[in-house]
Amino acid sequence: MNLKLRNRIAIYYTIILAMILAISFFGIYKIVNNSLITSLDSKLVAESEEIQAGLDLDADSVKIKNYQEWHEAEHAETTINPIFIQIFNPDFTTAEKSENLGLDYLTPQTNLTSGKIYQTSLAQFPVRQLQKQITNTKGKIIGHLLVAVSRNEIEQLLKNLRITLIIIFPFSLLIAFVLSKIIAGSSISPVKTIIETAQNVTQKNLDKRLPIPKHRDELYFLTESLNDLLDRLQKALLVEKQFTADASHELRTPLTALKGTLEVILRRPRTTEYYEDKLPQLLEEVNKITILVDQLLLLARVDSIEKIVRKQNSSINSLLTRVIQRFEPLLLNKNIDVVYTSFDELETEFDQELTEIAFNNILANAIKYSLNASEILIDVDADLKQVSIINSGESIPQKEIASVFERFYRVENVRNSNISGAGLGLSIVKRFLDIQKIKFDLSTTGDSKTVFKIYFK
Repeated sequence: MNLKLRNRIAIYYTIILAMILAISFFGIYKIVNNSLITSLDSKLVAESEEIQAGLDLDADSVKIKNYQEWHEAEHAETTINPIFIQIFNPDFTTAEKSENLGLDYLTPQTNLTSGKIYQTSLAQFPVRQLQKQITNTKGKIIGHLLVAVSRNEIEQLLKNLRITLIIIFPFSLLIAFVLSKIIAGSSISPVKTIIETAQNVTQKNLDKRLPIPKHRDELYFLTESLNDLLDRLQKALLVEKQFTADASHELRTPLTALKGTLEVILRRPRTTEYYEDKLPQLLEEVNKITILVDQLLLLARVDSIEKIVRKQNSSINSLLTRVIQRFEPLLLNKNIDVVYTSFDELETEFDQELTEIAFNNILANAIKYSLNASEILIDVDADLKQVSIINSGESIPQKEIASVFERFYRVENVRNSNISGAGLGLSIVKRFLDIQKIKFDLSTTGDSKTVFKIYFK
């Protein structure tokens, strides 16, 4: 059976309250019962001491010195707090008894320890009874004293208490269930608002947010978390749209050039020299498309790659050596020298594949934007666990440094130059270093140098 949340809360609360009330009522009943019994026992002990004080304990048999005690109302009547007294001889034959006993007798127990208090009955009604030995001044047992008090009043009081608790118990649970249902309904009412608002959020109105509750409770933080989730979804959707638009734009340019050149070639037969002149241009455009598609595929893996990051302790120096060797043809083509300084081996934990791709892109950018016959400085500081890559050439305006890590972004002066590129390299670098929690920064100096620093832990 599917119950609403407020009903489940009310039921759970009522069950817990039922257990608490049951334990509490049982405790109250036991405390009252024990308190009444203790009161009766104290009364029995006091009465027995008073009776014993009125006996002649110098004789060899039981003799009463104070008969006035025997004629007190509580010993003569049976209606108002009666106390029944009976004195037995050593052989348990009756010596004296109070008037209120009439034709009835208290029943002694022959093997009972002196001073023992116990429950028994007298003429069909319950009594609390004290039995103790009477000894004379010589220590001889000259009789037995039995003092009893009626338990009718406390039995009636306990009965009334039981009835009261039994009546209160279900009514308390009923009231508690109704009130807890109302309170639970009021408490979770913001949940209904959250559900209704969330159901109305679609791709078209992702900017809509859930109303924040007034109180900073669990619902408040749940709502904040859901709004944060919507923020991330909206941002991801916008990035996806922008990515699709930028990718289409970047692919359209080389495809248009490729298509236009092919259409011109196919209009009429051409000379061999013409084909030899145009084919390298076509190949260059194809290479641009290939590089762009490779980068796009690499970026498509970025969002899931964080789950498969494999860090291990490796050498940064060895990785850089491989990267530099890979770019030797480009370095020779632009007559660029790589000045590589490293006094100690830098070993730290990183993902070799991701870090190598990042360094590939950093060095490729450095070579691409460096002047011919210049230098690229690569410095490895093992003590600080950092790598610096410095090149001279087209500098990045300070205001555009933060933007160069965005996908498809290219600095304005570079975009208008003959330097090819899609603006994806540094965005890949940022993502691959970020998912490894490797910090980095990019800066430019006054003498047209670009400095890229990577900080390992």
